[in-house]
Amino acid sequence: MASEPANGARVRVYEIQVPLTPVLANLVAPLGPIGAELGDIVRCYPTQVGSIARCLRMKGYAAALHGERGLVEVFWELDAAAYARVVGEPGPGGPTPFRGVRLRPFTDPLAYLQGLDARRALRDRVRIS
Repeated sequence: MASEPANGARVRVYEIQVPLTPVLANLVAPLGPIGAELGDIVRCYPTQVGSIARCLRMKGYAAALHGERGLVEVFWELDAAAYARVVGEPGPGGPTPFRGVRLRPFTDPLAYLQGLDARRALRDRVRIS
């Protein structure tokens, strides 16, 4: 890598479109009372209700998947050096083999279906390195 990450720095990878699932997710943050207020907040933006409602459903599904109640935010937290190993140097096919941090992840319609094996391999790569 061009520059080494600062000692002690932590990176939190946030799920977008492709869930992290318990394979990689190691930080689940319950939204608690804030989750209940989100419905009221959403109604303030009527043109966005559909897309925001989907996001809220996904937070509820994530909660159920991780054995929580209500809504949650899910992250993959790792130290900066491990994150640098995951991202790697740019090369053919994109900057990294991990689909979620590619420049154009939307160009891979099978990312969700193929993702489990890739996430397991990525998790194992970070543990070993």
